[in-house]
Amino acid sequence: PCRYMPRVFEARTYLLGLRVRNALGTPDAVAETVSWEFKRCSGEEYAVINSTDTHVQCVRCKTGANCTGTLVTAESVVARRHFWTSDGAQFYSCPIDDACVGGAVGNSSVSRALCAEGYAGRLCASCADGFVMRWGACETCPQTEASTWLAIVFSSFALVGAAYVLFHFRHLLPVQHGKIVIAWAQILASARTAVVVPWPASFASFLDSQRVVLFDFLTLTQAGCASPLTFYSSFLLTMALFVGASLVAIVVLAYRDAV
Repeated sequence: PCRYMPRVFEARTYLLGLRVRNALGTPDAVAETVSWEFKRCSGEEYAVINSTDTHVQCVRCKTGANCTGTLVTAESVVARRHFWTSDGAQFYSCPIDDACVGGAVGNSSVSRALCAEGYAGRLCASCADGFVMRWGACETCPQTEASTWLAIVFSSFALVGAAYVLFHFRHLLPVQHGKIVIAWAQILASARTAVVVPWPASFASFLDSQRVVLFDFLTLTQAGCASPLTFYSSFLLTMALFVGASLVAIVVLAYRDAV
């Protein structure tokens, strides 16, 4: 067998002609030709190689795609940090800061998009096993089941106690002004999910701190650590707790008026 390694310097189409000589030194009448194209794609492009004629086409990377590397084809395009993709064709901005860490290209495998520790699922918007969503981020659950239930019970009693104190001393509190402050804080707490804006880190932390006034019982008590909850089941449980608390308040007020 004969091997020929051509030197390629310029980005253009190359043509190689070969003639075979027989034992008497007579070459073939017609040369066998092989052509190929050498093309460089920029750091913001990836190469699409035609399997029929090996023609190379440089395609501009989409927003959120990472096309850096020595030989990037459509099969090795991965997501940038803060973006997620399943097939390398469409890229989506992740709703949770620092949840999407981008993709990675290994020697024999390509990971289109990876999630940070504690995150999983599409857009890395869910928590992995052993983590629970709390104030817009996935936090580690207690190590043991007993610790989980202890945290839930303690948080529940703390919330009930705080509600009782506020109700008992409501005549000393500026209720009307408090309603305005709570409503405004709830609007701020929902701003990060309602409006997709690259908030400054300090202001984003301030918005997250306002989420306590959303009265999300499941988040405050870390109930998701005891049993994984879907969005639908969380919604039903939250509404049931709200209705139950409202009924208890009505019964207490009716009893006080009767007495």
